[in-house]
Amino acid sequence: MLRTLAAAVQRWETAARNDRYYYLPLAHQLLHNDGGLHQASVLQEFQDRAWTRLSRLPNWESICEEDRVARLRWHDPQAYEVHQLREELAAHKASCR
Repeated sequence: MLRTLAAAVQRWETAARNDRYYYLPLAHQLLHNDGGLHQASVLQEFQDRAWTRLSRLPNWESICEEDRVARLRWHDPQAYEVHQLREELAAHKASCR
């Protein structure tokens, strides 16, 4: 299981480096406590190291914004819809000028 978690974090980091960021939710096994606390702590360590490496990239600000929007979409769909509508409205206003 640890190898699977490490590979998932590596794919996630590579995608973020290439401007294809996506939200990395917890593994199904961890959500149902099949993996135990050790696997959850190891996953957190893998992610912390990946975030540290990503923070050194020139597109760090865009990665943070994409992460914020992805977390919003995952955890609060209604707030995500409001965010998307505001983005569309701002784009429409800019095109009308």
